[in-house]
Amino acid sequence: MRCRQKPVELEYYQFGVGDATPDWFMDALSNHTIMTFDVHTRSPFYNGHKPEASAIVKVNGNTIPSVVNYKDFILHNEDGTFRVCPENLFDVLYERV
Repeated sequence: MRCRQKPVELEYYQFGVGDATPDWFMDALSNHTIMTFDVHTRSPFYNGHKPEASAIVKVNGNTIPSVVNYKDFILHNEDGTFRVCPENLFDVLYERV
């Protein structure tokens, strides 16, 4: 048997790109579901490319935190949780509507 994942529309925000920050992102910052911090060259999260960029750690209940790098996508699920998608995979996995 085979199956296909049902298409679901998600809201997204590309971190560090553009001027408009969605309300759900700001709400998540306010309630500490998403936290921002600066990445310095001595940080374990430094990827060697953008030391001046900020990164985000998202926490959904008891799940392991995820690091969001500059230009990565934060996906806002229908149930209010968040997912992270690297920039190089976003257009492969998702269609912009």
